[in-house]
Amino acid sequence: MSKVNVNTIEPSTGTDITLGASGDTITVPSGATITNSGTATGFGVSLANGVDNRVVTASSASALNGEANLTYNGTILGVGGTGDLGNGIHVKIADSGGTVDGSADELVLENSGDTGMTILSGTGNVGSVRFGDSGTNDVGRIVYDHSANNMQFNTNGSERMRILSDGTVNISTTGSIGSNQGGIHVSRGNGQNGTIAYLDSASTSYDANIINEYCAATSTNSTFNFIRSQSGNGVVFVVRDSGNVQNTNNSYGAYSDERIKQNITDANSQWDDIKALKIRNFKLKSDPTKTQLGVVAQELETANMNGLVEEAKPEKEHVAYHSDFGTIEDGTADNGATPIKDEDDNITGYEDVFTKGQKVKSVKYSVLYMKAIKCLQEAITKIETLETENTDIKARLTALENA
Repeated sequence: MSKVNVNTIEPSTGTDITLGASGDTITVPSGATITNSGTATGFGVSLANGVDNRVVTASSASALNGEANLTYNGTILGVGGTGDLGNGIHVKIADSGGTVDGSADELVLENSGDTGMTILSGTGNVGSVRFGDSGTNDVGRIVYDHSANNMQFNTNGSERMRILSDGTVNISTTGSIGSNQGGIHVSRGNGQNGTIAYLDSASTSYDANIINEYCAATSTNSTFNFIRSQSGNGVVFVVRDSGNVQNTNNSYGAYSDERIKQNITDANSQWDDIKALKIRNFKLKSDPTKTQLGVVAQELETANMNGLVEEAKPEKEHVAYHSDFGTIEDGTADNGATPIKDEDDNITGYEDVFTKGQKVKSVKYSVLYMKAIKCLQEAITKIETLETENTDIKARLTALENA
């Protein structure tokens, strides 16, 4: 085995030092060596502590199949080649067991645990990832502005979304939405028409809420609104915290054009149904401070007015009012509960497990009102008939008196 001591030989320009056989070494100060790696047809650098730091230059040199693979303290950097690496750069800390998509293999970061990449910038500067093509060198962009601490997303050369430092999200707008206006601001932009937001469950057998609003406040006295709609003329529609719905015109309707209806006939008598109604005073268990006026769904069903009753899945809070609506148990890792995680993705607990029971009944009051109107028409007819008969009776009595 040949050895060359770098301390005693100083090759002149253009002079080569050749390690011919496997195991041939060049010893450098501090006990490190450069060794012909033999079967790997490359060479390795070993430090005095015995750590193997190798550069391998062969298409079959290692599991990475790289044209050039650098190993440093166990981390593998592969450049070029085929196989798992593809034609890019692969930084491998440990084997994750995953494979690389051929359409995104130019740079691969791999570890068996958490894996990430960091972009460090000045406190008053920005860090960015840019996407370019032959037409524009930054047609797409992801930018973090350290001076304002916001994240920006650009498409087609323009900013389309920004996440502000307080978590506010602006979509298709960079302007301020004003204090207390909301955490998400979506704009079509000046002069742009069309739907602003479209929510699609993308399922023909959907079994959840398309929109679910929640507020921890328990007020029912118009302290806040669930929904507030405003036009250029002011507020036009509001859903209050009590559940009350208000609009500027006191108008609530449905499509009623004759051209979209068929089998139009006179409604049957509603006299008996309206007479059978039991109008009750009651208090909701959720708000026992208010006395309300209305009907009870089960009593409508007893009176054979099942068409006015609708059933829906119970909510978790209904269990507190009656056990028929289901059960609630503390969530654990073993009973399928949804984990509760902190901002670092650590599990801090589990949500309660709600097992749904019987459905909750509601009443179609708008249909009930129409039944009442039909009954009122019947009452008017009866009254008018009685008035006519009474007039005729009076006329006959007058004739008899004058006879």
